[in-house]
Amino acid sequence: MDNSLRAFNQWNDPLVALYPEDGTLMSDHPFVMLNGSWVNYWQRFAAGEYLYFLLQPENQNLAQKHGFRPAVSTVSVDDELFNPINGVQYEISVPILKPLEGEVMEAIFTAWVKVRNTGT
Repeated sequence: MDNSLRAFNQWNDPLVALYPEDGTLMSDHPFVMLNGSWVNYWQRFAAGEYLYFLLQPENQNLAQKHGFRPAVSTVSVDDELFNPINGVQYEISVPILKPLEGEVMEAIFTAWVKVRNTGT
């Protein structure tokens, strides 16, 4: 299916990314390596191998098909996926903001659930 139609076909609404002039946050890649006393050598090793796998260029290219920009600077952003037709910019021309602390993000999510319009 054409990528430009995917969101429209799923939600019957074209999605458009907004880039506030003050800056935007990038979605982080869903990977974390825990550093706790309960994590053993083999678990750390496996996590490192998995991270290595995720950062391989072919996997970075595959991740783009799911909306993630490459985390590796040597992998080019796919302009067939990241373009205004698909509701996103190829190059982000506003400042990229640092991620917020976990506690702040949790408070934002908690507040959002209380104030969002459920459409009912």
